[in-house]
Formats: sequence, C-alpha cells, structure tokens
Amino acid sequence: MKTIGRGIDFVNHWLGNIACYAVLVVTLFMILEVVMRYFFRRPTLWVWDMNMQMFAIMVFIGAGYHIYKRQIISVDVFYERFPPSLKLASDVIAFLCMLLFFGALLWTSYEYALRSFLIREHATTAFGPPIYHLKMMMPLAALLMILQFTKQYFEDFANYFKNKGATNSDD
Repeated sequence: MKTIGRGIDFVNHWLGNIACYAVLVVTLFMILEVVMRYFFRRPTLWVWDMNMQMFAIMVFIGAGYHIYKRQIISVDVFYERFPPSLKLASDVIAFLCMLLFFGALLWTSYEYALRSFLIREHATTAFGPPIYHLKMMMPLAALLMILQFTKQYFEDFANYFKNKGATNSDD
C-alpha cells in the first residue's frame, strides 16, 4: 500500500515540476507577443492560443501537486482548536465531500473529453489549434486529485489512530 502511495506522490510531484516550467513558457510567449506587437508591429496569430493551452496544462497538472504539498485552503482558525476526535470527524466529512465533487468532475469531464477526442476538436480562433488533448487532461487531473486526497486522508486516519493508541497506553 505504501508503494502505491509513493507512486501517487511521485506522479503528482513530477507533474507539478512540469507545471512550473509551463509558467516559464507562458512568460516567454507573452514577452514574444509584446515584442512582436509593439516593436515590430507584427502581432502573432498563435501566441494567445498557445498561452491559453499552457495555462490550462499548468492548472490541470498542477492541481494534484498542490494537494501533494498540502497547499490547499483550510480554515485553520477553527480546525486547530478542535479536539482530535472532532478533527477526525471534520476530515471524514471533508473527504466525502471531496470524493463526491471530484468524482462528479471525473465523470462529467471524461464524457466531455471523450466527445472532444472523437471529433478531434479544434479551437474556434483564427489559429485554431487542437484542444481535445486539453480536455482529456481534465479527467486526468480529477483522477490525480482523487488519488492524492485519498492517499493523504488514509495516512491521516492511520496517524490519528496510531497517535490515539500511543496516548491511551500512557493513561
């Protein structure tokens, strides 16, 4: 089980590093567009579409990385004051809500991506690059987030019961 958990962490960490480089590519594309447009009066046709695609890649594959790094938003003001049993109950409710949300996202985005792939969908802009590969990243991102959340919550649950056993043996 730990091997699977390490594999999930590895994939999300690796994809997160790729997402970091996507930021660099977006920045370079924007610099190119500004130079071409304002210094040479020759705006590009493709930079905006490529930036949108790189941004989408960055968001989709970076989402699991943020969960892996535990950089998600939580309301620590209240959570930190909860006793351990209430924290566990809160974590269970949050996990079930997350599973419901990302499960629905996975299901609907899979159908959306499959339709796009089957027709080899392209953007409706003048450049018109293919976009079906981006839509295929949505269910992948949802799956990676489900796997990462699940792995972390099971670790947290195991740690709760391990720590509870350690405190009970001291009594």
